[in-house]
Amino acid sequence: MQEIFQFISDQMVIIVAIVVVLVLILQEFLSGRRGSAYALSPDEAAVLLFKGAKLIDIRDKECFSAGHIKGATRCNINQVEMYPEKVLRPKRTYIIYCSNGNQSGELSKMLREKSGYNTYYIADGISAWQNDGLDVTKN
Repeated sequence: MQEIFQFISDQMVIIVAIVVVLVLILQEFLSGRRGSAYALSPDEAAVLLFKGAKLIDIRDKECFSAGHIKGATRCNINQVEMYPEKVLRPKRTYIIYCSNGNQSGELSKMLREKSGYNTYYIADGISAWQNDGLDVTKN
């Protein structure tokens, strides 16, 4: 038994480092983009769309024209940030997406916290949607 305590004492730096890394990984999982209550997988987004959520694509015009999720409305990210009341309606559910989920995640969080809108975003953006084999359209 004393050998175990001696081993732990001798390896304290390594043990603390392992614990810190595990805590950081757990924190990232619970509070990071994938762990966010407002980040949706493409399948979760499809379910919300079926229930009547509205899609907002915040990519530029060229990306939108090259392909977007059917039913999406393209909006300039700056316009949505500065004048959300001109684009969004209270009590309506919105799913925002961009190319990779970074900008849409930040915008969704800001709209929820500052303006109280019911917004979600697609984690990893339209690329995740396409990687899951879901359709995009050019119309």
